Parts: sequence; structure tokens; C-alpha cells
Amino acid sequence: MARRRGTRGEGRARLIGAAAACYGRGGRGGMTINQLCAQANTSVGTVYHHFPGGLRDVEDALYLETLESYQQGLVGELCRHRSAAAGVKSMVTFHLGWMAENVGRAQYLNYFNASWLSSEHLDRLEAMNREFATGVEDWAAAHVSAGLIRRLPILLFGQIVLGSAQQYGSEIIARTDSKQAAREVLRAAPILAEAAWRAVKGDAS
Repeated sequence: MARRRGTRGEGRARLIGAAAACYGRGGRGGMTINQLCAQANTSVGTVYHHFPGGLRDVEDALYLETLESYQQGLVGELCRHRSAAAGVKSMVTFHLGWMAENVGRAQYLNYFNASWLSSEHLDRLEAMNREFATGVEDWAAAHVSAGLIRRLPILLFGQIVLGSAQQYGSEIIARTDSKQAAREVLRAAPILAEAAWRAVKGDAS
């Protein structure tokens, strides 16, 4: 039984990876069932076995699982740092590093509108976002209490820290090829990280 579940999970993951590759190569127009099957070297029946809703379910899964992986990675990186400055800067460097390593998926997150999700998937997205916000808040709490980080609503804190990095990274990956985009994004990371820290550091820093 365990082996069958693992095989099914691997097949599903392969299809999601294939969808990301199709999007990275040809945008939304490159994500058709036939192109997905060719990329994953599988059949249409296999796609519908894993994703009964067809391409829409594949697109939802690509969005949700990409976002979840990103969120978990960022919180994991953040929790490695005990210093307020190092932690805040790590959020920016992780964000831009992730974009550089996952240009196609980053482009897909920029393209996809969460309002397109089914109600069930919207519930999952809301739960993911709550967990992500809680992880960041839990890390920041002691630094806020110590006056090292300004006391801000979590959404505002996230916008200040990551807003410029997201805007810059998105513009770069939208207009240059993947390799050049990765170089440009990584080059900007230390500068944007320092700017983010200066914007949120408290009076005791």
C-alpha cells in the first residue's frame, strides 16, 4: 500500500513539474494537456487519474504547491537566524534567490490570480497564508519586544520587507532570459536586503 501511494505521489509531482516546465517554455499557451503529456512522457488518462478536473486542477496544484514550498522554505531560512538584522535580510535574499533558481515558477506565481482557485483550494490557500504569517510573527515577536524591529501589522511588515524585492524581481524575470534574470536578481539581493532592514529596524537596533 505504501509503495502505491508513493508511486502515485511521484506521478503527481512529475506532472506538476512538467506543467512548470511547459509554462516556463511557452507561457500559459504552452500548458495544454497534449504538451503536458509530452513533457511528462505520460498519457492523457494518467493526467485525469491524478487530476480529475483536468488542466484546471493541474494549474491550481502548480500554484498552491509552488507557493507552499516557497513559504515553507522562507520560514525555515528565517528561523535559522537569531539576529534581527540577519533574519530580515535573509527574507529578502531567500526570496530573490528562490526567484533566480525557479524563474518559470516565479513567473507562474506572478501570472496566476488566486481568485481563479476553486472554493476548496481557496480554503487551502487561506490556511497556508495563515501558517506562513504565524511563522514570521513567531520569529519576529522577541525582536519586536526588544525594540530591535518596529511593531507593525504582519501584512505591512511583509510588504515593507519583500515588496521591493518582489517588484524588482518580477520586472527582471518578465523581460530577460532566465540566466540573465537570475544574475540580475542575485546581484540586487544584498542592496535590497539592506534597504529592507533599515526600513523595519527598531530604535534599539
